[in-house]
Amino acid sequence: MAKAKADTKADANHDGKSNPAIILDIVEKIGRDSVSDDTVRDALKRDYKGIELSPSTLKQYVYAARKKLGWVKARGGTAVPSRNGEVPTLTDLMNARKLSEDVGMSPEKLLELVHTLTNFGDVETLTACLEALIELSE
Repeated sequence: MAKAKADTKADANHDGKSNPAIILDIVEKIGRDSVSDDTVRDALKRDYKGIELSPSTLKQYVYAARKKLGWVKARGGTAVPSRNGEVPTLTDLMNARKLSEDVGMSPEKLLELVHTLTNFGDVETLTACLEALIELSE
Protein backbone atom coordinates (compact mmCIF):
# COMPACT_ATOMS: atom_id res chain seq x y z
CA MET A 1 0.00 0.00 0.00
CA ALA A 2 2.84 2.40 0.77
CA LYS A 3 4.10 2.01 -2.80
CA ALA A 4 0.72 3.01 -4.24
CA LYS A 5 0.69 6.15 -2.08
CA ALA A 6 4.21 7.01 -3.24
CA ASP A 7 3.17 6.57 -6.88
CA THR A 8 0.16 8.84 -6.35
CA LYS A 9 2.33 11.51 -4.73
CA ALA A 10 4.85 11.29 -7.56
CA ASP A 11 2.08 11.58 -10.15
CA ALA A 12 0.90 14.82 -8.57
CA ASN A 13 4.30 16.32 -9.33
CA HIS A 14 3.99 15.56 -13.05
CA ASP A 15 1.01 17.57 -14.33
CA GLY A 16 -1.45 14.96 -13.08
CA LYS A 17 -0.34 12.37 -15.65
CA SER A 18 -0.89 8.76 -14.70
CA ASN A 19 2.06 6.40 -14.66
CA PRO A 20 0.86 4.63 -17.86
CA ALA A 21 0.59 8.02 -19.60
CA ILE A 22 4.10 8.95 -18.51
CA ILE A 23 5.45 5.61 -19.78
CA LEU A 24 3.58 6.15 -23.08
CA ASP A 25 5.30 9.54 -23.50
CA ILE A 26 8.70 8.03 -22.74
CA VAL A 27 8.21 5.07 -25.10
CA GLU A 28 7.08 7.37 -27.89
CA LYS A 29 10.13 9.63 -27.42
CA ILE A 30 12.55 6.68 -27.37
CA GLY A 31 11.15 5.21 -30.57
CA ARG A 32 10.19 1.75 -31.76
CA ASP A 33 13.66 0.42 -32.52
CA SER A 34 15.34 1.63 -29.32
CA VAL A 35 12.68 1.00 -26.68
CA SER A 36 13.41 -1.55 -23.97
CA ASP A 37 12.49 -1.83 -20.31
CA ASP A 38 15.98 -0.64 -19.39
CA THR A 39 15.88 2.47 -21.60
CA VAL A 40 12.43 3.36 -20.28
CA ARG A 41 13.56 2.81 -16.66
CA ASP A 42 16.59 5.07 -17.26
CA ALA A 43 14.44 7.81 -18.81
CA LEU A 44 11.93 7.51 -15.97
CA LYS A 45 14.68 7.94 -13.35
CA ARG A 46 16.20 10.85 -15.27
CA ASP A 47 13.06 12.79 -16.23
CA TYR A 48 10.51 11.79 -13.57
CA LYS A 49 12.31 11.60 -10.27
CA GLY A 50 10.28 10.01 -7.52
CA ILE A 51 8.32 7.60 -9.68
CA GLU A 52 9.38 4.05 -9.00
CA LEU A 53 7.68 1.09 -10.64
CA SER A 54 8.30 -2.59 -10.05
CA PRO A 55 9.95 -4.38 -12.99
CA SER A 56 6.74 -6.27 -13.80
CA THR A 57 4.59 -3.12 -13.70
CA LEU A 58 7.08 -1.25 -15.87
CA LYS A 59 7.12 -4.14 -18.36
CA GLN A 60 3.30 -4.09 -18.52
CA TYR A 61 3.16 -0.33 -19.01
CA VAL A 62 5.82 -0.50 -21.74
CA TYR A 63 3.86 -3.26 -23.48
CA ALA A 64 0.63 -1.27 -23.20
CA ALA A 65 2.37 1.82 -24.62
CA ARG A 66 3.87 -0.16 -27.52
CA LYS A 67 0.44 -1.65 -28.23
CA LYS A 68 -1.24 1.76 -28.11
CA LEU A 69 1.37 3.06 -30.56
CA GLY A 70 0.69 0.11 -32.89
CA TRP A 71 4.07 -1.50 -32.37
CA VAL A 72 2.88 -4.96 -31.30
CA LYS A 73 0.92 -7.78 -32.86
CA ALA A 74 -2.77 -6.98 -33.15
CA ARG A 75 -5.39 -9.14 -31.46
CA GLY A 76 -6.17 -12.30 -33.36
CA GLY A 77 -2.62 -12.84 -34.52
CA THR A 78 -2.55 -10.48 -37.50
CA ALA A 79 0.74 -8.71 -37.73
CA VAL A 80 0.78 -4.95 -37.43
CA PRO A 81 2.98 -3.68 -40.24
CA SER A 82 6.36 -2.62 -38.97
CA ARG A 83 8.17 0.27 -40.53
CA ASN A 84 9.76 -2.16 -43.04
CA GLY A 85 6.56 -4.00 -44.00
CA GLU A 86 4.69 -6.88 -42.47
CA VAL A 87 7.64 -8.85 -41.15
CA PRO A 88 9.19 -8.14 -37.75
CA THR A 89 12.55 -6.43 -37.74
CA LEU A 90 15.70 -8.12 -36.46
CA THR A 91 15.46 -5.86 -33.42
CA ASP A 92 11.88 -7.04 -32.83
CA LEU A 93 12.99 -10.67 -33.02
CA MET A 94 15.95 -10.10 -30.70
CA ASN A 95 13.74 -8.27 -28.19
CA ALA A 96 11.17 -11.08 -28.33
CA ARG A 97 13.84 -13.71 -27.74
CA LYS A 98 15.34 -11.70 -24.85
CA LEU A 99 11.90 -11.30 -23.28
CA SER A 100 11.29 -15.03 -23.65
CA GLU A 101 14.61 -15.75 -21.93
CA ASP A 102 14.02 -13.12 -19.22
CA VAL A 103 10.72 -14.70 -18.18
CA GLY A 104 12.11 -18.23 -18.51
CA MET A 105 9.60 -19.40 -21.09
CA SER A 106 9.93 -20.86 -24.55
CA PRO A 107 8.59 -18.63 -27.34
CA GLU A 108 5.68 -21.08 -27.75
CA LYS A 109 4.69 -20.90 -24.07
CA LEU A 110 5.12 -17.12 -24.02
CA LEU A 111 2.89 -16.82 -27.10
CA GLU A 112 0.23 -18.92 -25.35
CA LEU A 113 0.44 -16.60 -22.35
CA VAL A 114 0.17 -13.52 -24.58
CA HIS A 115 -2.96 -14.95 -26.21
CA THR A 116 -4.44 -15.72 -22.79
CA LEU A 117 -3.71 -12.19 -21.58
CA THR A 118 -5.04 -10.67 -24.80
CA ASN A 119 -8.28 -12.61 -24.40
CA PHE A 120 -8.76 -10.84 -21.06
CA GLY A 121 -9.10 -7.56 -22.96
CA ASP A 122 -7.38 -4.29 -22.22
CA VAL A 123 -3.88 -4.75 -20.75
CA GLU A 124 -4.21 -1.58 -18.66
CA THR A 125 -7.40 -2.93 -17.05
CA LEU A 126 -5.70 -6.26 -16.37
CA THR A 127 -2.73 -4.42 -14.87
CA ALA A 128 -4.98 -2.37 -12.60
CA CYS A 129 -6.88 -5.50 -11.51
CA LEU A 130 -3.71 -7.46 -10.74
CA GLU A 131 -2.17 -4.55 -8.83
CA ALA A 132 -5.37 -4.25 -6.78
CA LEU A 133 -5.33 -8.00 -6.05
CA ILE A 134 -1.69 -7.78 -4.93
CA GLU A 135 -2.48 -4.81 -2.72
CA LEU A 136 -5.45 -6.61 -1.18
CA SER A 137 -3.33 -9.65 -0.41
CA GLU A 138 -0.76 -7.62 1.55
